[in-house]
Parts: sequence; C-alpha cells; structure tokens
Amino acid sequence: MLKRGGKIVSVSGLPNARFGKEYGSGFFKTLLFSAVSHKLTALEKKHQVPYTFLFMKPSGEQLRIIASFIETGKIKPIIDQVFPFEEAQKAMEYAETGRAKGKIIVKIK
Repeated sequence: MLKRGGKIVSVSGLPNARFGKEYGSGFFKTLLFSAVSHKLTALEKKHQVPYTFLFMKPSGEQLRIIASFIETGKIKPIIDQVFPFEEAQKAMEYAETGRAKGKIIVKIK
C-alpha cells in the first residue's frame, strides 16, 4: 500500500538504471541494472510511482536526519519486539524465523 503521491525506496530491491546513472556506474553496469529491473521499471511506469534504490553507506549526517524524522513523527518505525541485551541470542533466533512484522530491538540499557 502506498499513499497517493508516495515514493518507493528500497535498500533490498534491485538497482535500476536511474541508480546506475546517479551513482556513476558507467554505461555497461547501468545497462545491466536496466535489464535486471525492467519488470520493476514497467510497474513503476504503469502505476506512476517513482522507485528508488538506496545504496546504504555509513553516514552520521543521514542518521541525524533519520533521527529527526522519527522525533518529529515524519516517519514511524514499526517495532515488532524488544529484547534485553541478555537475550540477544533469543532476538537473533526470532529474526531468523522470518515472522517479525517490524524491527527487532536489542535494548542495551
């Protein structure tokens, strides 16, 4: 489900040609991205919903921006379960079941 005017951003989907161009991947790699994501691009056009592949990289600035979005309520993470640090192994086992419907938190304090 997507709100009208919304965008799809994925860190686990396929990179598309737009990503290849923006990331400076070169002609052949961008062509390859275009080929592997052609069905996704067709759906993007059919439903008029922009799709962006987000290549994750460490960035303190991005983390600060995300934190401000959460604090102001612009985005609301879905939390499935919270485990105390002593039960970190149990949290990992739960994550491996594939049943989580949100984030699994391991609370350190």
